[in-house]
Amino acid sequence: MASSHPLLQIGAFARLTGVTPSMLRFYADCGLVTPAHVDPVSGYRRYSADQVDRVRLVRRLRELGLPLPVVSRTLEAPLAEAEAVVRHRLEQLERELAAARVSARAVSRLLGERSGWVSVTGGALAAALERVAPAAAGCPQAPVLAGVLLCSSPGELQLVATDRHRLAVHNLPVTGPDAAMRVVVPVEDAEALSGWAAGAELVGLRTENGRLTARRDDGAVRGVRSLPGQYPDHRLLLDGLGRPVTRVTAARDDLLAALSGSAVSRLSADPAGGLQIEGTDTTARPVAASVQGTPVSMAFQRSTLWPAVRASVGPDVLLELTGPEAPAVVRSADDGTFTTLAMPVRHPARDRRAA
Repeated sequence: MASSHPLLQIGAFARLTGVTPSMLRFYADCGLVTPAHVDPVSGYRRYSADQVDRVRLVRRLRELGLPLPVVSRTLEAPLAEAEAVVRHRLEQLERELAAARVSARAVSRLLGERSGWVSVTGGALAAALERVAPAAAGCPQAPVLAGVLLCSSPGELQLVATDRHRLAVHNLPVTGPDAAMRVVVPVEDAEALSGWAAGAELVGLRTENGRLTARRDDGAVRGVRSLPGQYPDHRLLLDGLGRPVTRVTAARDDLLAALSGSAVSRLSADPAGGLQIEGTDTTARPVAASVQGTPVSMAFQRSTLWPAVRASVGPDVLLELTGPEAPAVVRSADDGTFTTLAMPVRHPARDRRAA
């Protein structure tokens, strides 16, 4: 049945369908969309409004990258078969995109090695900054401690923060050049960098003239301030810890609850008696835990040990103790790359009784 609408000249029809006149001629030559009428003398081509949807469908199928024979078969196929063709092509494009992303990341790493950038997973960097930053606290004598130290060695980036009573260290794997990076980022800038990096698959880091620059895999670049001053060598403390004589594995939430009730708490760990937490009121609270090694008793300020346990990852926390006056090592049972050292103190109640 002939259309009641007037025929459109090729230019008007091209504008209506979003293609060029030359593309309409190409479609006609391929047998995809035949003009409704061709003047036998002038050769002018005219189209019917009924053909708009067909041309638009051809254009979209070609934009999917389908070859002409497939487009031709899809136009004449039943609806279910045509939709299957489109789904198959979409799955193919998604696989190609995934492969392209892998190649792009590899290229980025290779270029980074030439340009001085080291690459780290964005989510891992964000999490590490978030866990380490709360341990930073400057003072008039050492304002540099109000920042997070980022220092690199071949294949590894280490993030460090301390308030002199607590030392948080997080190690991250990196790719890129072996050039040493050492910069102290103000804690507020570290927290902002954490949020900025969280959504990126990869983040590149580079220092130049003592300033840190970060680059996401989407091309966004961020300059980060740095703090002047000499950061203490935390490795001396880590290397001097010695071997732990007692190991305590406890449920993280239970340990936090036991530590939250007093400004100072004493931990008594014994393989036979388990773990006891005693506050300044001398009331002991048992905490379900596995204790291995030598019995030990030591006290901590809530402001030191509680945040160290809170920053750990997973349901369980591991305490490594080398003696009542040595720093306690707090490790995440599910993540060995994050470590916090907590300095012990004297227990007021015990001191009063001893006097």
